[in-house]
Amino acid sequence: QRPPMMAPRIVSLATACVLLLVAHACCASSTAKADYTDTAQRVLAKLVAEQFTDTSDFRPPEHWQHQEGVFTSEVLFNMHGKPAMTAVRRGVATPDINAFVTIWVMQTLLEVHPLGVINVDPAVVEAAVNAVLTFRDHNQPDTMVQTFWPQKLINGTYSCTPENIFGQCENIEGISNILLDILKDLDSAKILQAVLEFTIMMIDSFKLAFPIPPDFDDTFCNLGMGGMLSRLQTDFPKAYSAWLSSNNNPESLWNVITKYSYQPFSSDINVNTIDPRTYYFMRDFLETAQGSLMLPATWVQNIDENRELASKGVAIPFNVNNVDASVAANVLYGLTSYIVESLPDLSWFNSDLQQLYWNTSNYLAWTLESNAFAERPDLGLLYYPDPYAYILFVARGARLLNSQDEDTQGKLPQVVKNSLDVLNAVLRGPATVFLLNNAETSYTAGEVYWEQWLGAEDTDELGVPHPHHDDRMFTTGAAVNNLFEIWTRGDTNLTWRPDTPADVKTLAMTGAAFINSTVLADDTPLYNAFFSGSVKGSSDLTYYYPANYMQYLNGTKLGPSPSTDDITPDLIVGMQGVVPRATYEEMLSEQHFGEYITPEEWKGFNAYQMFPFWSAEPFTLALDLAALVKATKIQ
Repeated sequence: QRPPMMAPRIVSLATACVLLLVAHACCASSTAKADYTDTAQRVLAKLVAEQFTDTSDFRPPEHWQHQEGVFTSEVLFNMHGKPAMTAVRRGVATPDINAFVTIWVMQTLLEVHPLGVINVDPAVVEAAVNAVLTFRDHNQPDTMVQTFWPQKLINGTYSCTPENIFGQCENIEGISNILLDILKDLDSAKILQAVLEFTIMMIDSFKLAFPIPPDFDDTFCNLGMGGMLSRLQTDFPKAYSAWLSSNNNPESLWNVITKYSYQPFSSDINVNTIDPRTYYFMRDFLETAQGSLMLPATWVQNIDENRELASKGVAIPFNVNNVDASVAANVLYGLTSYIVESLPDLSWFNSDLQQLYWNTSNYLAWTLESNAFAERPDLGLLYYPDPYAYILFVARGARLLNSQDEDTQGKLPQVVKNSLDVLNAVLRGPATVFLLNNAETSYTAGEVYWEQWLGAEDTDELGVPHPHHDDRMFTTGAAVNNLFEIWTRGDTNLTWRPDTPADVKTLAMTGAAFINSTVLADDTPLYNAFFSGSVKGSSDLTYYYPANYMQYLNGTKLGPSPSTDDITPDLIVGMQGVVPRATYEEMLSEQHFGEYITPEEWKGFNAYQMFPFWSAEPFTLALDLAALVKATKIQ
């Protein structure tokens, strides 16, 4: 059952001040008609320029691997401090080829296309769809299961192989000597040397972590994109035809999503055992479950399969599955999209899928009600750590249902209607309050923005704070889109819900005004941290959290008092079943592996010394574009 609703959190005094300042600065109504068509079209042009138009292998030093139709992204290292650290954080970049960015850019463009402010080129969509189709899991080609990275056939098994990252690792020592020689007289040299030494130290870990299994995130994002293409097939007939030709058996997903789901009350080790970090994060939620629970896991692989496939180049990180709330939200959206497309025939929507749908909706609601998504994103949002993007992942599914006409809504299964009520309540309550409380007043009258941690703790040469606001445009785009997603209705024209608070309208429109005046400036950074590895530092290392299942891939069990010497890449460490609260609290008080203490206080992403993250300028541009389009069309 769903936990009781928390009392709505009060808008902060700082937010009230922001709203008063904005209202005072605006000569006209904050919800007055805005026209950002020109800016939106220029942002679209800049976004499209970030899509590769040809394909090339990784051939150092001439060029990186890239793939036609894919939108660009890159791997960076988070650090903060003096200008040299800022330069290295921004400049030491490895381009990456993955499915997620391209799917999400397409979803964002397809969402706003019907509003008519911009015209998305069908060739752009077709190229993107054709690229995404290549990320099908080649080890199970008869399903619609997708991978994050391209696969390569190695010793008879297809393994995820991010060529640029692997190639960078293989060449890093030679590259480091060249770069350090160039920078030997610069302050950046010491910083760069630290990055290179860190990378060299982590090469073996990277090679173990990156040959990942297929995942439910890309799989169900692809399904959601297909639903959008179906609804827009008149405008994008070739793209939809291409997608449908390779995605004509969605029934292949139904057994898969339930087979690998997290079911802590089951007796099956393959589904009742989870990453200790996941268990720690959701332990309060688990107490509300009454003997039955089914949540989407991240990886399309279980413990038994991992024992066999890990040595073949398809391995779950830490050898045990986890639950990432962002992944769960994207699974829910994919299911929601397919439900809408399938009406009135929902014979495929069986009892297991209905339970998964209901449990997932309640879990997402719990993360927002409890504020756990913002308090411990390092654990609850393992791979997609951005809380603003996470709210958007949740909100778009609810909006899809809210935008259906009365006849369509009447045909929805009762469990979907109930889930929508649950999500609407938290999105219009705690999630909205979170967005309002974090708005900042711009130097320009009548504009607000949102920002997070990327570059927030930079300084000048003397150590005086000099933040660089690297994620401001991404965060503002996500926040403004969230306000529109939660509080508007309509596909070809947008209207505010009658109960929309005035401050929501004010911040949505003044946030869009900030984007309009800032996004295309030459000195505006467009970075984000849309993706990361699950480990950024010791506070989110799995061995620091209580576990009751520890054995190696070959089946050998650890003794009752394991030490750090027992930790190897073949070790499985998990939480099996659900333990009484008192038992778990006792486990929390103990040292793990003889020396590790569970870090119950999280100090933020900038508390880590250094960790890799993925940034995609097209993601920022797409969100900012969508915000401008919605602000132009709102009535």
